[in-house]
This record gives sequence, structure tokens and C-alpha cells, in this order.
Amino acid sequence: GPQGDGLNDLTRQFLLAREQQGQALTRGDVSAAWNPLILAGTPRFGNPQSGLLYPPNWLYALIPAQFLISWMLVAHHGWAGWGTYLLCRQYGLRWSASILAGLCFLSAPYLLAHTSEGHYPQICVVAWTPFAFLAVERLRGHQRGGVALTAAVLAMAFFCGHLQELFYLVLLLTAFLTPDFAGWLRRPRDGSS
Repeated sequence: GPQGDGLNDLTRQFLLAREQQGQALTRGDVSAAWNPLILAGTPRFGNPQSGLLYPPNWLYALIPAQFLISWMLVAHHGWAGWGTYLLCRQYGLRWSASILAGLCFLSAPYLLAHTSEGHYPQICVVAWTPFAFLAVERLRGHQRGGVALTAAVLAMAFFCGHLQELFYLVLLLTAFLTPDFAGWLRRPRDGSS
């Protein structure tokens, strides 16, 4: 927009950070664990916002950030839409309604606004939201791997690099599971374990 001369967080911060991180990883340099671009330098490895442990970000070691970063945003929008499609199918919606829901989610104003401002980590976290609900549905259905899948999806969301969005996701999942937990508490116990 005009307020930043067309620049946003993606071009001001994330592009340079991912480029420097990718170069350090390619060289096997110890500076991959240190970000000299912020303040007097900050740790990358100890800072979840760096996204150093998020597997898709490892591609920056192979492909220059200037070519990859926009495609990563597009891929995360697609991932969000695919997850929404799968979640809708899980809930029994027809494929056409599921596709429409996926398209609505991947083009939601929230995602588009964060994309236009270059909020790369927020997009990455939100893209995992439908998969978190899919994992929790496995958990609710007492299906095999429900706990492990839920933990894996939440770990991926954590490693994306924006803890505020992850916090909101955990609050949503907690609210979603509260009626199940209340029902479990009200269930009569017969004394057996």
C-alpha cells in the first residue's frame, strides 16, 4: 500500500531473514542459529518466531528466498484450502460444498489481509488450523493415532513462528472439546477402571 511505499513485512523483514538463514544453512555456518538483522542480534534456534525448525522453511537452503517466499505463501493458502476441504468431507458435506468451503477459507479476508501485509508466519500457522480440527476429530472418535497426530499438527503450527495464532488455535480447540469433557465428567462411574 501507499503507507509503506509498497513495502510490507515480507519485503522488509522475512525476505532478508529467510535469504540470510538459507545462505547460512547452505554453508553449514553456525550463524544459521543467530539472526544478526534484529537489534544487536538475536538467537534463531531459541526463538520460535524465526521458524528455523519449520520443515518447509528448510527449502530456503536450496532455493533463494526471493524466488520462493511468495510461492510459500501461495502454497500455505492452498494447504489451508485443502485442509478445509478434507475437514468438510469428514463432517459429511458433499464434495462440491467442501470445495466451496476450501475456496472460501483460502481466500478469507483474514488470510488475504495478512498476505498483503507480508505476515508470513501468521499465514503458515493458520494454514494448519483445519488439520488441527481433523486431528482432534480422530482424537474424539478414539481412532488410532489421534493423540500423536494432534501433537504433530500443533507442533508444526508452533514451529511456523507465530505463537499468538497458535494460542488462538488452542483456545478454539479447547472450546470445541469442552462439551465432550463436560459429558465425560457427567457420565456415571460404575467403580471399574
